[in-house]
Amino acid sequence: MDNAIKICTYCLIEKPLDQFYKNKNHSDGYTNYCKVCTNMKHKEWIAKNPKFYFEINTQLRIDRLAAGLCMRCDQHRLPFSNIFCEDHFFMNKSASRLKSSEFWQDIKEKFYNQNMICPYSGKKLTLGIDASIDHILPVSRFPLLINDLNNIEWVDWGINCNKRNMTKEEYLQSERYKLKLFKMNEQRPSKESNLDLSAYGTPTCIMSRE
Repeated sequence: MDNAIKICTYCLIEKPLDQFYKNKNHSDGYTNYCKVCTNMKHKEWIAKNPKFYFEINTQLRIDRLAAGLCMRCDQHRLPFSNIFCEDHFFMNKSASRLKSSEFWQDIKEKFYNQNMICPYSGKKLTLGIDASIDHILPVSRFPLLINDLNNIEWVDWGINCNKRNMTKEEYLQSERYKLKLFKMNEQRPSKESNLDLSAYGTPTCIMSRE
């Protein structure tokens, strides 16, 4: 089934099934129009009906949020997100940090491959609270690497803000990093406090340097 193909009924071009959106109402489980044609027709309809689209889209989002659902789909929101389900959270992050939502599955995979751990602080990251995407080589200095997947990693939001426009190597050797880590360690609950320590670990960057 992976190599299956289908002809788009709009452009009449034969394409792989992954170029079609899934639709359970169709016998083969996919739309008749390919993704390119579907998106093009959708944009054409919006251009012809801007006011109507805005009204129904706004009300739909309001209804979804009121029901505790994702603003963009009918999935439940993340526990710590006011508007997005998990997939749309990653899509939003991909669009804002990599300037394209097409990388959302890649950054999602990277998040879980990191075991949801910040490599700088060793802290467990939570989507919607402190999980943020950092460019190892900052975009301000290396703009061509903005959507290079080898140049990003998930880090604690506070670390990301503190790192600013430093490279990873520069930050690890900086007094700024040492001070930030010291302050974060001061805020960690003690073993005697009966608080959950599972969100904290050993920074993998430090482990790799020892």
